[in-house]
Formats: sequence, structure tokens, C-alpha cells
Amino acid sequence: MTRNAEFIFALIKKYYETWKRPLPGKKALQKLAYFAQAEGAPISFSFHLHKYGPYSPEMEDVLADLRFFEKIEIRATGFDRETEIFPLSVGEEKFEYLSPEDLAVAEAVVSKYGEFSPQYLELLATVHLIARDQWVFGNRHDREDIIATAWWTKKPKFSRDEVERAYEKLKELGALPGSRV
Repeated sequence: MTRNAEFIFALIKKYYETWKRPLPGKKALQKLAYFAQAEGAPISFSFHLHKYGPYSPEMEDVLADLRFFEKIEIRATGFDRETEIFPLSVGEEKFEYLSPEDLAVAEAVVSKYGEFSPQYLELLATVHLIARDQWVFGNRHDREDIIATAWWTKKPKFSRDEVERAYEKLKELGALPGSRV
């Protein structure tokens, strides 16, 4: 397995161990991986804004690898196209590419974001991506511009008030780009 695949498996497994339930689908996994990479995980996915927030097409290849190596199972829940992702091994796992520090990032991300629904993760990750892009391009944090851009991107699915609350939640979590400086 690659480093990316090992980390994603560790994230899925840590979610299952922490929350005692399967990870609620690919959307949630995409967003947790996005936040993990933003928080320093040793993974290299290319995330871009998609209909459901930050998305990396490479993740599909990683999931296919994890299924091939019988590390995970993706089950349909019976509702629309929703799925659940289960780790197929429990207990201690030996990772070839991951250090204890890498595993600590997975644990921290699951602890920080794991309680949120896939829909809320979509909103949080979208606001974060827009804030990150502003930070990268030197605009720092113009709260109103971030909120307006995120709302324009996500309406009518989310209201402006929901976008504002997501921004404040990211601020509270210390997750806005540049806030950990």
C-alpha cells in the first residue's frame, strides 16, 4: 500500500474505533482527508472545489486499493446512494509508512471533526478551502468575503447564516488557515 492508502485506512479505522460506528460515506471521508492534509498529514491529494465541497479524484483510486487489499468494505445503506465505510481489521495495525506522529494527526482530525454530519463537513470544508485560497493568495482573512464567496458557492443548499456559523466554528476550532501561527 502507498502512504496515502495507509493514512486513509488509519483515518477510517480511527473513526470506527472512536465513534463505534462506520464512517458515513465517501463524502465524509473526503472531507476528513481534506482536513487531515490541512493539518499536516503525510498525504498528497489534490483537492479542488466540487459540488459537495473539496474533492480529490485520487481518493477513488485509494479506496479501490483498500478494497482490493481487503482493508475496508463499502456498504450501501439503502438510502439513495449513501454508503458506510467499515475497516475490516481491528486491533493493532502495523503501518509501513506512518509514524506515531502521523497516526496522531489521524486521531486529532477524527476527534475534532468526526462528530459532524457529512453535510456539515461539506460546509466546513468549503469555507475552509475558500479561506485557505485567500490566505495563499495574500488576502489573509476577510471574513465577509470568505462568507459571501462560500454562500454564493453553496446556496441554496445552505443559508448565509449557516455559512457564518460554519466560519465561526472553524475559528473556534483554530482551523482557519494562519490561525495556528
